[in-house]
Order: sequence, then structure tokens, then C-alpha cells
Amino acid sequence: LKVSLTFITIIITIVFLEFLVRQQPIPLKARFERQKVLFQNLPLSEKASFEEDFEKINSDKRWSFNTWGFYGNSPIKTKSINFIPYKSVTARICPDSVDGNSSRIWFFGGSTMEDIDVSDQRSIANQTINFLNEKSFNSYGLNFGTASHNSSVETTKFIGLLREVTNIEEIPAYVIFYDGFNEAVQPPLFGVSNLQIDLQAKFTALVGQNYKDLGLYSLSKQASEYSELFKRYILPLTIPNSLKPNFKGDFSEENLFKSVSCYINNIKFITAICKEFDIKPIFILQPLVTTKKPLGEIDRQSLTEQNPKLVKFVRDFYKIVRLKASIYPNFIDLSSVLDGNNRSDFRDFGHTGPYAQKDIAFAISDFILSMEDNDLSSDLQFW
Repeated sequence: LKVSLTFITIIITIVFLEFLVRQQPIPLKARFERQKVLFQNLPLSEKASFEEDFEKINSDKRWSFNTWGFYGNSPIKTKSINFIPYKSVTARICPDSVDGNSSRIWFFGGSTMEDIDVSDQRSIANQTINFLNEKSFNSYGLNFGTASHNSSVETTKFIGLLREVTNIEEIPAYVIFYDGFNEAVQPPLFGVSNLQIDLQAKFTALVGQNYKDLGLYSLSKQASEYSELFKRYILPLTIPNSLKPNFKGDFSEENLFKSVSCYINNIKFITAICKEFDIKPIFILQPLVTTKKPLGEIDRQSLTEQNPKLVKFVRDFYKIVRLKASIYPNFIDLSSVLDGNNRSDFRDFGHTGPYAQKDIAFAISDFILSMEDNDLSSDLQFW
């Protein structure tokens, strides 16, 4: 009887603690608080619909294995966020695409091209397509942007997708690589061209047959699916050391030059492949909070919380890339495209609010149209 009472008491205590935890709101990280401010002027109906869809894709199993990109968004269909299967990967749709007699455009990048913070309609990729269509340059877009992907992973995915194309009409007329954020920020933290550090640890454990740590991690994650108490307070204590992020913190000059060289070499690979397939590549150096002038209030908050060593590394990366790449006609430096406005654009190092996307998309579409007018594709150079 005594044992039974003790057991019942423990169960009641756990249930009570679980109840208390579920009543507590999950504290938003500072960058998401800033995001709410950046999005506050959107129409209420649009915000409500998007927030409902955003919650849905994050509550479901968002990620799935992709042959060419290691991972990607699972196919999903909602009112404002849609990913469709395409070959061995998934792509976010561009709802303003024109079917039929139109130019196919593939977009690659990390989370800033994936644009999961906004609706399909407001994404950089779709607004680029929309601007082109308004200029009677009918276009059909597929957005392969994926969170944390860098130019090395994008190169692998691009080549893999081309391998699977069996119909010449599927080959894109243009392929756009929107990069800079992950290429500059990831190397000092994860290593040059590597996946994010926690994924590296899991792949290492799997290949190295470290099933003990993987099993414990799997059980802990499964338990956290059912218990907020476990997720918030116990899960962090149960993750094995081998699977915890171990940031490198390599801000050396050697690592800086390796990072730049990796990015430049990826451009070489892609340019050579595009010449073979008669595709026009565009390489975009994206804006970051470290490149914008002047900064809005939210921008300043975003910049202030960054590691000064990382800020210097990123600025040096951009400075060298500009010098090496600016002479080539298929490279476009958009790092200052948001300069001169009076609004705040960045919730963190590189993720923007809903109004910056329009400025970025307009600049991309303008560059594509200028390529059409000047036939810059005939001047593509090899490095």
C-alpha cells in the first residue's frame, strides 16, 4: 500500500508540474520579438492566415530526407505556404508563375531565399517572378532555398537536379544563387562548407555506429513530443555530449581566405556547368545587417547582439568577395540594396522583414532584364 501511495503521489506530482508548465507561455527569443515588430503593419487577415499556416508546418514533421541536399522541407499544402515534390527534392512554389511559353528560373539559397517567414506571395523568389511578368518577361519559378544550406550544398543540389532532368523544357533559362549569409557566418562556427554543427554531429554518430548516443537522443526527443515539462527542462540535460553543438570559433585569417576561396570555387563549378547546359547563372551577394546604412532601431538591436569577432569576419569576407567577384558580369552585389530607407529590415544577422523582400526582388528582376537586353550570358567568364 505504501509503495502504491508513493507511486500515485509521484504520478500526480508529474501531472501537476506538466499542467503548470503548459500554462506558461514559451518565451520568444529576442529575434522573434523583433520579427513581430517588423511584421506588425501587414494586413490583419494576411497575418492571421500566415501565422496559422506557419504554426502548422512547424508542428508537423517539417523536414524530410533529400537525395541532393541531405534534407529539405517536407511537401505541404496550406493557404500561404506550399512546398511541392520536384525530382528528388522539394521546392517552394512561386504562385505568380506563368505556365506554358515562359522562362524557367530556379532559385537557390539558404533560409533567406526559402523565406519561410513570409507567405508564398511575398517571398523574394515569387516577387522576382511577378516583377518579370509585369515587364512581359513571362517566367516560371521554383524556389529550392533551404534553411542552413550554403553554396557548397546548393552546388550539389543544382548538379543533382540537372542529372534528373529528362525533358529539355525543364532545364531552366536562369539559375539564381542568393548567398552571403551562410557562406560568411557558418565557416567560423561550423567549418568551411560544412553543414550546421548539430547535423554534422548526428551524421558522424550514425556513420560511426554510435548507436548508444543516438538511441538516447531518439528516446529523449520522442518523450519531448508528449511532455512540455520534459522538452523544456529535461531534454537539454539528456542530449549526449557527442551530439551537442561544439562551435569551432575559428576567426583566423586562414579560415577567412579558405571561406572566400570555397565560395569562389563554387561559382566556378556552377558557371562551367551552366555553359554546358546553356543556362544563365546569377550569383547574388545578399544584404546583411552588417552591410546596411543607415540602420533602423530594430537593425541596431540585431547588430548589437552579434559576436564582434563574427561581425568583423563577415565584413572582411564581403570585402574580399566584392574585390574578387565584381568584375564578372554574372555577379551582382546587392549588399547595399536596402541602404537609404528609413525602416528597420533585419530581425537578426540576415533575415529580413516583409518589405525588404520587395526591394531585393525588384533588383534581381532588373538585373535579369538587363542580361536579356545586353546578352551578358555570352560574356560569362571562368575563374
